[in-house]
Amino acid sequence: MTPTTASPTDTPAEIHAVTTPARWRHGHVAWFNTEKGFGFLIPDDGGHAVYVDFQTIEGTGYRALDPGQPVVFTSIDTGRGPETTTVRPYTRTDTGARTR
Repeated sequence: MTPTTASPTDTPAEIHAVTTPARWRHGHVAWFNTEKGFGFLIPDDGGHAVYVDFQTIEGTGYRALDPGQPVVFTSIDTGRGPETTTVRPYTRTDTGARTR
């Protein structure tokens, strides 16, 4: 019997995609259109705005973001610019004030 497809070990290594671990970044929501389900994030470490689609927001049910909301996210560079792969919204509880 002849196999119809080659196994990954039978193909040259250079044609396999290189995977690197996702790098989590902090940022905030620049804007998000709840009707259309997309918007942009601004990374805290600088760089270009990052496109976010509602499908990449963690959670169940209806998923949306509010302008200014802090998030952590992973992203990839596409031919059209950076896009999120995972977005985790959170609430900042630490205001930076310290008590003694």
